[in-house]
Amino acid sequence: MYAGSSLAPWYPTSSKDYTTIATTAALQPGEQLLEIGCGDGRVCLALARAFPDSAIFGIELSYGLYLLCKFKAWIFGIKNTRFMFGNALQHSIKPYDVIYIYGLPKTVNGTIKQKLIDEMKPSTRLVSYTFEIKDWPGAMQKYEKEDGGWIYVYNN
Repeated sequence: MYAGSSLAPWYPTSSKDYTTIATTAALQPGEQLLEIGCGDGRVCLALARAFPDSAIFGIELSYGLYLLCKFKAWIFGIKNTRFMFGNALQHSIKPYDVIYIYGLPKTVNGTIKQKLIDEMKPSTRLVSYTFEIKDWPGAMQKYEKEDGGWIYVYNN
């Protein structure tokens, strides 16, 4: 494990919010989505089902969770998703059309924010589950979650 480089402890996204996440991601055929810190792959797999003509990628720092992602994709026969083991801070985010993140405010606003600003294409959408990214240089919209709280969508 890379000490101090995790975005957050693993805490699964509520399945009640998959539809709202899919709506906010608004993937078009051929677009690519990257989930930074994909945990057990549940969001990637839900989005892969919702958008069969898009490519869904997840990157995970915990080797055990990464293996679980790969196993679940294989068991469920989901072909349009790919999981990568590694540190998202060392992975280029330039090719992706949508970035999805569920990280603690301190790490999202500190560690990863500048990477996102530096590497996102002008057309890339950033979806942040639960936590706002402060002082984002572009536009922001927010969508209410099923259990209260927000999902934030940022553009450059």
